[in-house]
Amino acid sequence: MVRVLAYCHRYGWFAIILAAGRLLDFRLALGAGLMGYAVWTLLGYGLKWRHIYCSFQNAYHRPMTPDRVDWKWIRKSDVYVIAGACAVMGALMMGIWLFPEWKGSIRISMGK
Repeated sequence: MVRVLAYCHRYGWFAIILAAGRLLDFRLALGAGLMGYAVWTLLGYGLKWRHIYCSFQNAYHRPMTPDRVDWKWIRKSDVYVIAGACAVMGALMMGIWLFPEWKGSIRISMGK
């Protein structure tokens, strides 16, 4: 069961976001999905859930070992940077959904 949850944590979010995007506004689904992923990852890392550990093992292309958990080898920067980036992107997407007038005013300059 831990491995199934690990695969759902690693890949299931994409399916959930795409399915919700078909039913709702895609920006809302993407924003809420990214925020949910970030919260779930940080909560799981903080509470030491085994499926989060196995999910990181899968990300590092290592075999999943739900019975032997060693949290020390997971880099904290991976947890916090990935979850933080997802939270920021999710907040931006939800902001664009809540305030559609932002869409035209957000510009990204590529050096010119």
